[in-house]
Amino acid sequence: MPTNRFFPVRNRRRLGFFFLSAAFVATSALAADEYPSVSVAPTTEFAETPQVSGDSGVPTFSEPTFEPAPIYAVDDSSERSFDSGLSADATPQPGFAANISSATANIGRMYRGANVDFDLVSGDFGFVGLGANATFGFPSPKAGHFILATPSVRWRQYDVPDWAVGSDSLGIISSGATFHYVIPKSERWTFDVALGLNWNSDGKSTNSEGLNVFGSGVALWTYSERLKWAFGLAYTNSGDYDIFPIIGATWKPNDLWVVDVMFPAPKVSRKIERWSRSDATYWGYLGFAFDANDAVFETDWGTDARLERSDVRLSLGVEKKAEAGLRWAAELGTTFSRDFDVESLEGRYWRADYSPDAALYFKTKFAF
Repeated sequence: MPTNRFFPVRNRRRLGFFFLSAAFVATSALAADEYPSVSVAPTTEFAETPQVSGDSGVPTFSEPTFEPAPIYAVDDSSERSFDSGLSADATPQPGFAANISSATANIGRMYRGANVDFDLVSGDFGFVGLGANATFGFPSPKAGHFILATPSVRWRQYDVPDWAVGSDSLGIISSGATFHYVIPKSERWTFDVALGLNWNSDGKSTNSEGLNVFGSGVALWTYSERLKWAFGLAYTNSGDYDIFPIIGATWKPNDLWVVDVMFPAPKVSRKIERWSRSDATYWGYLGFAFDANDAVFETDWGTDARLERSDVRLSLGVEKKAEAGLRWAAELGTTFSRDFDVESLEGRYWRADYSPDAALYFKTKFAF
């Protein structure tokens, strides 16, 4: 059935979920007023001690030495990991809740870092892909709050037979931006509201279904330096799986282990002491994640269609963390519970649903 409206119903529904998430975070922020709003971040380690100016309760810092640790990071401030967050196609990545605002490090700089990644899924209906993003920070009208902007782009070339999707070459480009408003409310509470827009298309189709609205609302409670809880909602452009609860904890029982049991992308990491040194540490990890995206494309007979793809991933990986310089990660695993669905958006209605077999999965990431 055709859906060539400028702002389709499913996007208005997702926008509604965003406002519900934002209302949840705002309500929680008001409820957290019982704590003194003096600290900027629950895990912040300052290069110099902040001073409270007057009776306003607002901390001031001498530039340029103010460099707080990532708000959601469990690791020491000297070990910056990837700013996972929402990817270019709005998919929650491993470490989603734990690192969603890690780019708040180096508050004094506008440029906060960039990521490049390559991923591959083998077999029928597999793909090769390349993505990149960069994060920038901007001042907020409210003292102590942060605004982050992350433009991103991702290309994926799918290996599909033309009889399956009506096209013998299916390359999808996802481009857009995600915006975070981070509220370090107190020593115990930090809040993050994110909203993103992107366009997913083969470059030929201009159907409005290619426009996607996604976002999240997260409240983080710091129980201790080693244990943090997160609660919230995320919604994506993932077809049948629009809404994800963000709930769980990030626990660091000691200096060797980090257990990130955040749904929908839990991850368990173990420090590799033999490889680690003073300026960088290496970690091995087991990760579980859900990956999905929607896109529009033009079939060989000139009509628009929509692709809805999703899978579940289980992988083993190695990651390098460092305060500065190049950081990287590589993981190898399997994808299962794969769905590859296509439906027409104009002309005579048709739909085709495929469930490919489990396949090999590989991904590597670089951060600067």
